[in-house]
Amino acid sequence: MDRGAELVIPDAIKDVIAAETVDEDALANAVLVRSAMRMAHGSPSTEACQATFAAGDVTFRWQLSAAQDDHATRGGFDPAQDEDILAVQTDITRLWREDQAARHAMIGLRKLDETDTTKWAQSRAVAHGTRIDAMATTAIADYADRYGWIDTKRFGESVSAHAWILVQHADDHPEFQADILARMKSYVDRGETSLRNYAYLWDRVAVNTGQLQRYGTQPNWECDENGKMELRPLENPETVNERRAEMGLNTVEEGLASMEANVCG
Repeated sequence: MDRGAELVIPDAIKDVIAAETVDEDALANAVLVRSAMRMAHGSPSTEACQATFAAGDVTFRWQLSAAQDDHATRGGFDPAQDEDILAVQTDITRLWREDQAARHAMIGLRKLDETDTTKWAQSRAVAHGTRIDAMATTAIADYADRYGWIDTKRFGESVSAHAWILVQHADDHPEFQADILARMKSYVDRGETSLRNYAYLWDRVAVNTGQLQRYGTQPNWECDENGKMELRPLENPETVNERRAEMGLNTVEEGLASMEANVCG
C-alpha cells in the first residue's frame, strides 16, 4: 500500500472496540482488523503484505498449538458427585486451559525476533486472547449469579483457582472484577476461598480503577533491557510485606522476581 496514504479506522470497528458488551467474535475480529490495517498501511506492496500475513498465521498457529498441547491435561480436579457442580468444574477447567494456552502463546511470540511476520503473529495471538477472555468473563459472570462464587468447598481448590485466574484476566471489565471481589469476601471469611487469590484480585481491581494497590502483586508488565519490571503504585510500601504475610504471600521482592522470570525470561 502507499506509505503516504491516510490510515482510517472505520467507525464500525471503533464502536465494536469501545463497546462494553459485545459478541466475543466481533470484538476479536475488530482487534485483528485494526492491526491488519495498520500493517497494510506500512507494507511496500500488496504481495508483501499478503506474504507477511500468511507467514504470521503459520507462526501463530504453531505457537498456539504447542501451548494447547502443553496445557491439554493440566489443571485437573477432583470430580464432584453432583452433576451440576461437575459440569461447572469441567467447563471452567476447559476455559482455564484455553486461557493459559493463549497467554503462553503470546509470551512465546514476544520472545521471537521482531519482524513483520512476528508482529502479525502477535496480533493474531492478541485477538485470540481477546476472544477467550470475553468467553470466560461471560461464563464466570453466569456462574457467579448462580452460585455466588466458585468456592473451594463445593468446587475444589483447583477449579476455584481457575475461576479466579479468569476473573484476573477480565481487565476490560473492572466492574465485573469488583463485583467478584465483593462476592469472594464472605467465602474468604469462612475459609472457603484463597486469601492469596483474594489479595491478587484486590490489587487488580485497585489498579484497574486508578487506586493504589495494597499487596504489591501488580507490576507494569513491561520488561526493561535487564528483564526487570516495576510495581504499579503501592499504598504504604514500607509495610507491604507485613500485609502480604497476612495473606499467605511471600515477600514483595520474591513475588516480583518470580513474575519477572515468568514474563521477561
